Amino acid sequence: MFDLVHAELSHVRRKLEHAREARACSLFQGDAVAMPLPDAAFDHVVSFFLFHELPPAHKRRVFAECLRVLKPGGTFMYGEFHRPETWLGRFWANFVFTVFEPFAREMWTWDPLRELDPEQWTTRRERLLGGYFQVTFVQRRAA
Repeated sequence: MFDLVHAELSHVRRKLEHAREARACSLFQGDAVAMPLPDAAFDHVVSFFLFHELPPAHKRRVFAECLRVLKPGGTFMYGEFHRPETWLGRFWANFVFTVFEPFAREMWTWDPLRELDPEQWTTRRERLLGGYFQVTFVQRRAA
């Protein structure tokens, strides 16, 4: 886990305290825009509701950083908002985003998968709950 806020890391440590998988998780405090981690260091990278909090330039840099630290065969999974399927859903989400989440609506049009080379990456996206959310998987092809 990579987070700017120490309290968030402490919260995760407490939650993982008794989990078998805790040893497989790495926790770092810092800015994901420029992670001080080596290339191809991790089998899995997970981002949960981060991108909608970032201004456009930071979204792209964090996405690139997440891919940079993946080992060949590794998977990056992110969960995020997505454009609702119905006009009423879009109306409501637009209102909420305008008031509370100024960068979130960009998630309706931002698709970093379009820029990936299919020779190097495989991708899959699932839309959930009427299109409000997406879970996206990006896998670095093994060398």
